[in-house]
Amino acid sequence: MRQRCTNPLHDGFHLYGARGIRVSPQWSSFEAFHAWAVRSGYAPGKVLVLVDPARDFSPVNCRWL
Repeated sequence: MRQRCTNPLHDGFHLYGARGIRVSPQWSSFEAFHAWAVRSGYAPGKVLVLVDPARDFSPVNCRWL
């Protein structure tokens, strides 16, 4: 998620960071993201997806698929 939004060398940067998609300040630490992930149903094999692909990665705009 962070690499897709911040690293121009990442394969997915053109789909996220280059379009202005960012990571919410609420997820500024791994611990904060991890707590949300556990509460929201993370399990091995699931991937994080944006509900609205035009908005940032945030607790209200992400889900596990």
